[in-house]
Amino acid sequence: SDGGNTTFVYVIIDKKTKTRTCIITSGYPPMVPCDISMSNLSAALQDVNLLYLDGYSHEMALSVGKQADLMKIPILVDAEPERTKTELEHLLDLSSYIVCSGKFPEKWTSISCIPSALLEILVQYPRARFVIATLGENGCMMLERIEDDSGIDAVDIGNVAESLRLKVHKDDNLPTCVSSKV
Repeated sequence: SDGGNTTFVYVIIDKKTKTRTCIITSGYPPMVPCDISMSNLSAALQDVNLLYLDGYSHEMALSVGKQADLMKIPILVDAEPERTKTELEHLLDLSSYIVCSGKFPEKWTSISCIPSALLEILVQYPRARFVIATLGENGCMMLERIEDDSGIDAVDIGNVAESLRLKVHKDDNLPTCVSSKV
């Protein structure tokens, strides 16, 4: 709009602690769904292969997310613990992928064990193919939904996560991936 400001996000990376901090300066006036026609929104999304939403300006994010969903565009939601259930729950309902900080799973589910909380998030949002929690200097943890789970026995997710954690080589400077068959 004339005289308005665009939203900016500044990202500060701390290499020592392997964390990031985002400083957001909100745009003014905030963008609302009636600011863009559905035909213009559809045209803007035409060649999009993945839609990233972070829940800021949640009304606009939800409007764009619904249109992307109609167009069969996968949606990645960056779920931050600062967002409220009202701001996030409908976005998470649309999500194909959920990425969050290590604090989010417990805040969202009231389950203190991260692997169990991530599993609960997958149960709550059946359209999500995976959920990832970033864990700062400890890397990240991902749970992926398996469509055909026949032949897989029930296991204690906490025990599986601990066995994987023990396989991580702390001395490596390069990123590593440790995965489970379950």
